[in-house]
Amino acid sequence: MTFNVLDFGAKADRVTDDAPAIQAAIDVCSKAGGGRVVLEGGKHFYSGSIILKENVDLHLERGAVLQAHKALERYFHPNAGQRDDGVERVGTPVTLKPSYVFIYAKDADNIAISGEGAIDGNAYAFVRQVSPYYVTGDFYPRPTLVYVEHCNHISFKDVIMRNAPFWTLHPAGCDDVLISGLRILNDLNVANSDGIDPDHSTNVRIIGCHVTCADDCICLKSSSGNMEYGPLKNVIISGCTLTSTSAALKIGTEGAGDFENVVVDNCIISDSNRGISIQIRDGGNVRNVSFSNIIIETRRFAECWWGCAEPITISTHDRDEHTKSGHISNVRFSNITCDSENGVFLSGSRGNHIEDILFENVRVVVRAKSKWPKGMYDLRPGYGQRIEEIKTSGFYMRRADHVILRNCQVKFEGEEKNDFSHALYAEECRDMTLKNFRGQAASSSLENVVNLREWKSMTPGEWACNLALYAIGVGIMPMGVVLTINAHLGAGGYDALNFALAERLHINTSLAIYATAFLVVLLAAFIRKGYPRLETFISSFFLGIFTDMWKTILAPVQGTGLAASLLIMAAGAAAVAFAVACYIISVFPTNPTDDLVVALHERGMRLGTAKVSLDAVCVVLAFFLGGEIGIGTIVCTFGLGPVIDMFHERIRGKVCGWPGKGKVV
Repeated sequence: MTFNVLDFGAKADRVTDDAPAIQAAIDVCSKAGGGRVVLEGGKHFYSGSIILKENVDLHLERGAVLQAHKALERYFHPNAGQRDDGVERVGTPVTLKPSYVFIYAKDADNIAISGEGAIDGNAYAFVRQVSPYYVTGDFYPRPTLVYVEHCNHISFKDVIMRNAPFWTLHPAGCDDVLISGLRILNDLNVANSDGIDPDHSTNVRIIGCHVTCADDCICLKSSSGNMEYGPLKNVIISGCTLTSTSAALKIGTEGAGDFENVVVDNCIISDSNRGISIQIRDGGNVRNVSFSNIIIETRRFAECWWGCAEPITISTHDRDEHTKSGHISNVRFSNITCDSENGVFLSGSRGNHIEDILFENVRVVVRAKSKWPKGMYDLRPGYGQRIEEIKTSGFYMRRADHVILRNCQVKFEGEEKNDFSHALYAEECRDMTLKNFRGQAASSSLENVVNLREWKSMTPGEWACNLALYAIGVGIMPMGVVLTINAHLGAGGYDALNFALAERLHINTSLAIYATAFLVVLLAAFIRKGYPRLETFISSFFLGIFTDMWKTILAPVQGTGLAASLLIMAAGAAAVAFAVACYIISVFPTNPTDDLVVALHERGMRLGTAKVSLDAVCVVLAFFLGGEIGIGTIVCTFGLGPVIDMFHERIRGKVCGWPGKGKVV
């Protein structure tokens, strides 16, 4: 049966609220056993909220427009008075259920929205411009365009949905959902105007849709507000074209429940801020996900949007100090082409590594495209997470185990390559396998592949090799430091500080080293807002012992003239450079000062800036304590880097089969 809303009193004059007439047609249709409620083509309907009923197909003919009312009081408020932790509040799709909805249904099976007409959310009635690239409202409340809850056997076909002020299509707790041929056309500046957000739903098919929106085009969610409905599972996404100022295809970040059995194929992502994103923050787990036959083009859209043009990003981090993140495992990427301004990024947490990831036939081309800063990775949201300034690698992975890269390729293009680095960089990744991996670093001075492994994953032979390198490093470095001190031309800031402190306090140099190291460990912990990494003190312990030893042995070796001083300084600097190259290759803990540099880097400071700043502070303190500050200080601070690199290149891969390359088959 067919029911024309005009027969129920709809005016279609763009002024009158046609919601009562449309609702009357829906009610009659449902009571009659179901059928089609028609909005005629060429007509423009202006309406408050509409509630769909079971067995009703809301059909918009070609040229018909259903525009949402600008007054919030005309919207249905399905969850009025909802409470969270005993406090009544306006609901949000993130923490609760939506408070205001334009088209709503609950417990209504066999419903549909169809046709080739348009549903217009009237976004600019609820938002304001805050920058040339960003439009927002008071964030909440803004109406969800279409929200259906606990409805089964439902379909959304061919309709245009546009100008959503908030999420566009949000099926929650639904089973057997078909979304086919939709065109979602939202303003690329209007924040949170997600396209399609299946939430705690099962057996979902999203086929042949075109989505342009600010925020995520297709985002799979397991929100805390709908936890009664179980996991999000059995989802197929195919044949879609997507453009987003956030992520085109996303799982999370609202992930209080699990995500299982997701297949995505034959999609094109163009001109997006991010391509594929799996962001887990709330305790839900992700498993059994496949992405294949996808073209991804990304660029950084603007600094106000999350994401730094990563074509693929996978991360699991705690949302806050009270909310622990879930686990990500068994994710497959095959036949993926990336033309992007950033590289593929994987970031697990300490104690919660990402596991079992396959990249097969993935090609990554990295080149500068926009005016925005590069060499960054975005880990927001999350406890202590922010944008990290790290030079872009084709693949950058940390705390990800059992990763396979098969027939993958990385290429850096364009003239601007200062912010680009390695083809592949891995850190704390166990059991990484490369098969037919092709990729050149952005610069010939850089290694193509870097894999910094954890000691737990080493074989006995690798253990012995790394221990030997570490012992050589911590044993020889103090000799070089003592020689630079004895040259009397000036030493490195940290070394000069320790020796000056020992002289002023009339204590052994080892005790001065332990005191400054302990303070540095505490400072790094304060910066991280975490526990002190006492393992970094191990290096300082041995350095202190060997410093006292070498200080005694080399006491007769003093720079009594310019020639002798220069010779002793050169020998000392060479010894320090060689020792540093040895111990940084090993997987054993770095010393506290290096860890402090890393901590400053984690808080947003560039590595080079952090290192120079720390050295400068040490030089100033050493100067006021009467330490050995002079031309040698400049040499040690700025001249050792190239020498360390030279030794590092010659040692790496030639001693005991250094394991840093990972497994290559």
